[in-house]
Order: sequence, then C-alpha cells, then structure tokens
Amino acid sequence: MNANSGSLSVFLIFLVLMITISNLLTLGKTEFFDYQQNSRILSLGLNNQIGFDEHIFNETEGHCTLLGADLNEQNQPTKNKYTKMNGQLFSGRIPDQLPISEMMKKSGKKSVELMKIDIEGGEFNGLEPFIKEYPVCQIFIEIHGAPAKHLQMLQTIAKYKFRIFNVDVNPLCPLCCEYSLINEKCMEQFGVTPLDIMIP
Repeated sequence: MNANSGSLSVFLIFLVLMITISNLLTLGKTEFFDYQQNSRILSLGLNNQIGFDEHIFNETEGHCTLLGADLNEQNQPTKNKYTKMNGQLFSGRIPDQLPISEMMKKSGKKSVELMKIDIEGGEFNGLEPFIKEYPVCQIFIEIHGAPAKHLQMLQTIAKYKFRIFNVDVNPLCPLCCEYSLINEKCMEQFGVTPLDIMIP
C-alpha cells in the first residue's frame, strides 16, 4: 500500500467515526493549548524525539512541568536535555510495567493540562484508568488499529467529556490517526466556544 492509498484509508476511517460517534462538537479553533505558565505536560512515547517537549518548555520560558515516558530508556543526549528542562523521565511498557498514574504519584502532580500519547497500542488499556482518576484538559493521541479500534477508543474518551477538535492523518501508518481532544470542563479556561452539535 502506498502513502496516498494509506492516507485515503485513514481519511475513510475518520469519516466512519464521525458518522458513528454521537455528541461530537464542532469547535471554533483547531488548536487550544496556549502555553500557560506552570502547565503540567505528560508526554508518553518519546522514542528520543522530544521536539514537542522542548517547544513547550521554551514557550513557557521554562515555567512548566514535563513528565516524559517511553518503553525503552532514553539515550544520553535525551536524558541531558530533559535534565536541563527539569523534566522527569520514566521507562517501561504502559500500562502493565508503568501505569500512567504512577508517574503522577512520583511527581506529586494532581492534574494535567496537556497529555500527548503515542504508545503503539498501549492507549487501549492505559488511558481510561488514568483519565478516570486524574483531571486532564487536553489529549493529543495517536490511535493504532482497525476502524473499530479507533471507534472504541474515542467512545471511551468521550465518556469523560472529551470532544474532538482536530484530526491529522499519518501517511506513514495506514491504520493510525492522530486526534486532538479537549475536556468540556476546560473549554472556558482556553477560550473555546462550541459552535454546534454535529450529530444528535
């Protein structure tokens, strides 16, 4: 399968999801994170790629808390950069070796402004226990698998009052798609106004 057909497959998956999931909202922005100082950022699935984390750190002028994790221990340059940003690194397979809640307990944090998660399927078992226990404002997540898996994951997240505001296809992974969601409780905080309910 080439990149174009893969992108088309993911786009069709998204159409199926949008038709099926009820109570999704059309929102007035495509990105809501405004880099507030003292923000708590949870970045899961680093794979020694921490450009996003560095961007948040720079935009907040260092006034943020970074918690990063990956299946494998990160290389020394990544460790050094995270140390300079006063971030905490964790390693282990989520959720069986490393429950997300354990990261929060060890850091002493009680809530998260932004959660970025790309853990190659670990989201299906690891995410719900966490968002059930801890307040999270926004989730940027890559979901892996067939359309039914995407639907299952999005329905689970929607139970906790999260609404999709942006979708990006992954041309390198025909069965992957990146979703951005915001919790209804945080819409006022980030200046978000729901425009309409797309599907009754």
